[in-house]
Amino acid sequence: MAKMIFLTVGSLKNKACLALQEEYLGRIRHYTSCELIEARDATQKIPESENLLKKIGSGDFVVLLDEKGKTVSSTGLAQQIQKWNGQGLKRVVWIVGGAFGVAEEIKKKANLVLSLSSLTLPHELARVVFFEQIYRAFTILKGEKYHHE
Repeated sequence: MAKMIFLTVGSLKNKACLALQEEYLGRIRHYTSCELIEARDATQKIPESENLLKKIGSGDFVVLLDEKGKTVSSTGLAQQIQKWNGQGLKRVVWIVGGAFGVAEEIKKKANLVLSLSSLTLPHELARVVFFEQIYRAFTILKGEKYHHE
């Protein structure tokens, strides 16, 4: 199974969001190896994106979360993760950009661009929703009683 790298900009300051993020990361670790990397934030897209690019390896499969990305259902996300595992990928790098989004260079580097919602979400809340959806995807793949359709 591919190692999941969650590459985000900045650290969470909201204690409730931080607690939820840690809860879901702990749950995700029951299913796969994962690592949270928090790149330094900046006040502009270009420096933030340069910080992100330094963390991406040449063989990484890169998934960018962007409001203009493709929307998928929770089941669709689970199927996508299963597909990647079947392809023998070593690392899947998920990028959650900062409040200003990401520079074009990051968008070009992405193998896939997904959207969590057509709504605009605060950065900290988007991170929590994202980690919950990754956890949900794994429970779907394992047939566990968490997701209901």
